Amino acid sequence: MKIKKVSVVDQVSEALKDNILNHTWEPGDKLPSEGDLADTFGVNRLSVRMALQKLNTLGLLETRVGDGTYVRKFSMAPYMNEIADIYMDEKHLNDVRELRNLLEGEAMRIAVSSSTEEEREDIIWHEIRNAYRTRRILTGKLGGIEQTDSKKTIAIVDYKGFRIIIPLKEMMIQLPRTSTEQEYSELMLRQNKILNNMLGADIDFIVRGIDSKTFSVVASRREAMLRKRQLFYLDTDSSGTYRIYEGRIVQSRVIAVAEKVIRVEIFGVETSIMARDLAWDWIGDAHERFSVGDEVLVRVQKVRRESLEDISIRVDVKSISQNTSQDNLQKCRVQSKYMGKVTDVHKGVVYIRLSNGVNAIAHSCYDYRTPGKKDDVSFAVTRLDVERGVAVGIITRIIRQNL
Repeated sequence: MKIKKVSVVDQVSEALKDNILNHTWEPGDKLPSEGDLADTFGVNRLSVRMALQKLNTLGLLETRVGDGTYVRKFSMAPYMNEIADIYMDEKHLNDVRELRNLLEGEAMRIAVSSSTEEEREDIIWHEIRNAYRTRRILTGKLGGIEQTDSKKTIAIVDYKGFRIIIPLKEMMIQLPRTSTEQEYSELMLRQNKILNNMLGADIDFIVRGIDSKTFSVVASRREAMLRKRQLFYLDTDSSGTYRIYEGRIVQSRVIAVAEKVIRVEIFGVETSIMARDLAWDWIGDAHERFSVGDEVLVRVQKVRRESLEDISIRVDVKSISQNTSQDNLQKCRVQSKYMGKVTDVHKGVVYIRLSNGVNAIAHSCYDYRTPGKKDDVSFAVTRLDVERGVAVGIITRIIRQNL
């Protein structure tokens, strides 16, 4: 049985929704404060706020400025009355189709959950056929990489038990163009390496062809990526504002993880985030905090949009949280000793996270042993680098080696 990862925000929103559906909270009841809810669920206030916004959007809650959040009496009638006149013209028909796809997807989920295995396969195949007809974007897991008899590389995506084939050229792995045969061979190796690192990642795709006799499905990730790019990076709202802009906090998908970097996808555009931009404290190995398939909030730092094919984005994770480096530095005193854990060793410099939350660096070690990652050490502070927010000093001894 596979365990599906669920984001913290989704878990909180589901818990809140359950309290409404089982009448723990009735229409008109006021919810506890964000702080109280955060304590109840053991999460941060940002996660609670996003969960409340999600239920506000669904019409289950109502937030009154300066008063609090209340349970609403839900009804579809107001929504249908409001949009009936608006969506009668051709200009908005695409929005209606998107809404219909969402409703059909939810109906499909309910149908699948209460069916037998054979009925379940029929329902899902019907969903795939419908998505092929409507060009709706589906999402599956990258489960494998195969070579065909003709030596072509294909990606295998699992969609609710069905095998979806995506040719390599439709995976939209963008690398520099090559001119020589040797460069082309190196390019193919790099593409396969990138694909291998993406195993387990969520993959959006649009069905390009189906065979009902063999239940074969061929799809394109590229087409799905380009559609999302158009919507989020090139189209604007009524005020002329792009949906993705500098300073906005958005949700990203982790599609690959290496020691010092993670690769994320943000609405059809991929970008890398270096370890220094992932957190304010030292990160020795990104694998310890991130996994393929995670959903991570990021802040957009810069967007470059030349064309549908040429869009790039730079984001970070750490700016979403408060930088406490300067405040933590006040906890250190020169000539004092503190316990810490080695997070990284690079070019003779040892990076340490002290027990009081301070980032520290050491250029020398009095212990005869060589310090390594995750070692517990005793650290003596020789000076405080206020500008960088780090303590500088010496490792006096290695308390425990974690080989």
